[in-house]
Amino acid sequence: MAPGTDISAPARRRIDPRRAARRLGLAALMLAACAAAAAADAPAPKAGGSTACLECHSDRKLTMKKAGRMVPLFVDQAAFAKSAHASLDCTDCHDGFDAESIPHKSPLTPVDCRSCHDDAGRKHPFHPRLAQTPAPAGEDTSCTACHGTHAVASVKSTAFPFAPNIESDACGRCHPAAREQFLASAHGHALTQGVKDAPDCLTCHRKPVADGKPGGPQLDFKLAQVALCESCHLKKAEVAGKTLLGMPFVASFDQSVHGAALARG
Repeated sequence: MAPGTDISAPARRRIDPRRAARRLGLAALMLAACAAAAAADAPAPKAGGSTACLECHSDRKLTMKKAGRMVPLFVDQAAFAKSAHASLDCTDCHDGFDAESIPHKSPLTPVDCRSCHDDAGRKHPFHPRLAQTPAPAGEDTSCTACHGTHAVASVKSTAFPFAPNIESDACGRCHPAAREQFLASAHGHALTQGVKDAPDCLTCHRKPVADGKPGGPQLDFKLAQVALCESCHLKKAEVAGKTLLGMPFVASFDQSVHGAALARG
């Protein structure tokens, strides 16, 4: 060993530049192959999907003129992300729309909720015209009039407009007189006080208890009304005991002159 040699220092290994270049090239090829495989497995984005739509529709000032008035075209992304339709793409509802074309579709067509919700008529017996095919135009057949547009709340959400504690306000937008009458009734008082089993609008109106056709046949509706009232005031013990004149009074209706006349038609 030569004098002055430091035996504590490790020997340095010389790096072959050509070998290092080959290894770096191989690593780059492997990374490129992995990236290509991942891209192949990823679902292809929908043409004209939500991202493309929101490039314009996230602008609060975006409007269009329709039937002589300015219509807002802004979509609140935060509200939509919390909605019942958050997992859907824009074109899932706006069928045939192309974000790259102006207009996006010709002619422009409204969203057809029944293309997915084909059981809307059965689930909304209180709006019987929804069961017609096609459903006639009107507030009672407009899904958005009750449920909104892009911020449709799920049934289990606290923001659902037809949750029992706020349902009368939602229904009252179109039925203000009925709302005031309901809130002034024993049923309305029980509901606002949080009484268990207190009825809300849909407790009764899920059943065919309102005709809505002046001059139409009334017998079936009156019989349905009696059956509905008795389903709580006779058949639910926790409700029957709270009736003002007692369960026997309610039960006596069927044997009364009025009940007998109704039964005879």
